[in-house]
Amino acid sequence: MKPFDWDVFLSHSSVDKPRVARLAERLERAGFRVWFDRPNIDSGEDIVTAIEQGLERSRVLVLCMTKAAFESEWVRLERNTATFRDPGNHDRRFLPLRLDDCQIPATLRRLKYIDWRAESDSAWQQLLATLQPGAAPLPEVPRDEWNPFDPYTPTLGSSFVGRNG
Repeated sequence: MKPFDWDVFLSHSSVDKPRVARLAERLERAGFRVWFDRPNIDSGEDIVTAIEQGLERSRVLVLCMTKAAFESEWVRLERNTATFRDPGNHDRRFLPLRLDDCQIPATLRRLKYIDWRAESDSAWQQLLATLQPGAAPLPEVPRDEWNPFDPYTPTLGSSFVGRNG
């Protein structure tokens, strides 16, 4: 397997850029190679191609989840690329990081996210541990903990009737 040029690709909305830039700097100080659009796209370069190469050559895509991110076409493109590549996230190349009180789309609710809303030390330690090569995956939310009345829980409980697969 070809080694990655980047450890982390930070997918984010331009609205959240100042906060995500601080996260990028912190990750770089911790020794991670971070793909962050501003310094990694040269003037005159094709943006879509640069993003595509950044995604392909990054070990992990960190999705910085905010209301603005879920409204962004660029973030949707990046998220869809990562989830299409590995729908079950078996290769651990996709990590959701929650930055605000946004509503998480149903397709992402099955993945445990790191809560970065308060930027706590425990969240930082969890992020560092998760981003280490070969780190144990964040567990999926167990089906018996799903709550159909909770807007942040998938609704495909044991009583779901419909098309399989």
